[in-house]
Amino acid sequence: MKIKLYKKFVKLVCKDLGMSRKQLFSRDFNDSILPCYKFNIKTHKIEKDSCRLIVLSTKCPLSQIWNACGAYIAWLLKYWRFSHWKPYIQTKIDLGENEKDAIIDVIDIIQGKAR
Repeated sequence: MKIKLYKKFVKLVCKDLGMSRKQLFSRDFNDSILPCYKFNIKTHKIEKDSCRLIVLSTKCPLSQIWNACGAYIAWLLKYWRFSHWKPYIQTKIDLGENEKDAIIDVIDIIQGKAR
């Protein structure tokens, strides 16, 4: 994961939970409930999803938030060249497909909606 994206992610989580970075990474992290955010592929922005909540347990809260919010998709759109999907995407681009369409195909595969 690229450091800049990770730092932005941690900063947003700390702001939303109302705690400091030190408290977030402490060993005595308490169970919490957090509103869910989803990454919108079309607008490239993180939007609040009012229908869902994330229940965080004491172990790996950042990982739970990362998976629930679909942050991997945001990372993949920007840093696909560093992912294990690079050969697949590069092959599609070389065959004449648009870069964004190739990445969306990968996102569909990840989410289980293969075309």
